[in-house]
Amino acid sequence: LWLKEFLYNSCTDSLRTAIDKRFTKIPLEQQGGITYLWYCLDEMFTMSREVRQAMLDFIALFKRRGVARYTGENVMVVEEELQCVGKRLSADGSLTHDHVIDVLTGLCICSNTKFKSVFHHLLSNAELDCLQLVLPNVPLNPTPLETLEAVLDKACD
Repeated sequence: LWLKEFLYNSCTDSLRTAIDKRFTKIPLEQQGGITYLWYCLDEMFTMSREVRQAMLDFIALFKRRGVARYTGENVMVVEEELQCVGKRLSADGSLTHDHVIDVLTGLCICSNTKFKSVFHHLLSNAELDCLQLVLPNVPLNPTPLETLEAVLDKACD
């Protein structure tokens, strides 16, 4: 009982309302502190459709505007942001190899001609599904996240 009261008092009004919509529908004998904690964590950390779509829109924006969109074409900032988005989408099962190709397309949009040519080459290989031939840290049959991480590592080399 004390855990539920503690959690209830620790939540914002909007979080409390969202939890209570689900919590009050379960049988009274299941309405304890652990169950309230579960609903609380589920509400805070489950990715909504809107959040998922915002992350996918971020990748689409990166595909259109690329590295040139960042001040000083700072690849370290690009890598940090895309790693975070990639990990979240991968955990949700929403990251695909097409998104990796979108990232490679965005990495080609920059003013540094050598950097651009490296990623044009990688993009061509990725479109042929043979990126592991030119990036040694890509395993055979990689997940989209493994491929994305290898590409971003190459960008920061």
